[in-house]
Amino acid sequence: MTGVRRVAITGLGVCTPLGFSVSELWANLLKGSCGISKTLDEFSFLPSQVFGSIDNQKLEERKSFVESEVYKSCGLDISNDWRSVSRASALGIIATYEAFKQVKWKANSGYRAGVCFGVGLDGPNEVMNTSSGILAKKYSIIGPHALTRTLGNIPAAIISRIWGLRGPCMTVNTACAAGLHCIGEGFRMIQNNEADLVVTGACESPLNAWIIAAFCRLRALCTQFNDNPEKASRPFDSLRKGFVLSEGAATVVLQAWPPPDSFLMESFMETPKPIAEVIGFGRSVNSTRVGTIECI
Repeated sequence: MTGVRRVAITGLGVCTPLGFSVSELWANLLKGSCGISKTLDEFSFLPSQVFGSIDNQKLEERKSFVESEVYKSCGLDISNDWRSVSRASALGIIATYEAFKQVKWKANSGYRAGVCFGVGLDGPNEVMNTSSGILAKKYSIIGPHALTRTLGNIPAAIISRIWGLRGPCMTVNTACAAGLHCIGEGFRMIQNNEADLVVTGACESPLNAWIIAAFCRLRALCTQFNDNPEKASRPFDSLRKGFVLSEGAATVVLQAWPPPDSFLMESFMETPKPIAEVIGFGRSVNSTRVGTIECI
């Protein structure tokens, strides 16, 4: 395969119940910390009452920090963006900030830099609020950000706008596989010389009665450990009775390696240090067969 471009991972970022950075998340995992807790009282009528949620106060503090850092690094005021996007998109912005900090992002310009960022269902709370307004025939209930908080392409679009990524910008909506598919698509973009750098990843914030109830109706969520949330997520245990929903975001920055010797890339980036190399990517439909032969 002579001539195929190599692709390296040069930045990682997260926003999770266990931390707002990769190092914090990893440290908490090693300590055995649990990010699963009891849901709000308003969800007490639902069969599953455990969820992985991010503390609201800590999230607001992190948003303020990221807002300040973005302004200092590229002079862009994103204070209004928080109001116009969903909670899931906000998590994606926070995760992307950390990832770009690792690759020493310097300015918001780059026609050879793209985005492929996924989300399952952006802004379910906004969907419910808008629906209640329509059902009540009260136009005033429908907020001005009803679309920007619900469209699936918004996380990718807002990341592109904030960091000036002028190349390909797309989203993938494949539920639990969206983030991995985005990494794969970004990998292909670079291999096909459509971009030299691609921001990939996904975000989700499904803490919503509609979402939880729908998964409960599918009998997919854990309902046996409502009084012991820390024991609810047990994927490899004989007592497993379903999975646990959680909110969060993760960003993986992919880059052609070695970095192209082009003015556009060198004008806004220092030479990054690779974390790992992506050497392949594949897709198959195998949700009904564990260990299906085609993907072994």
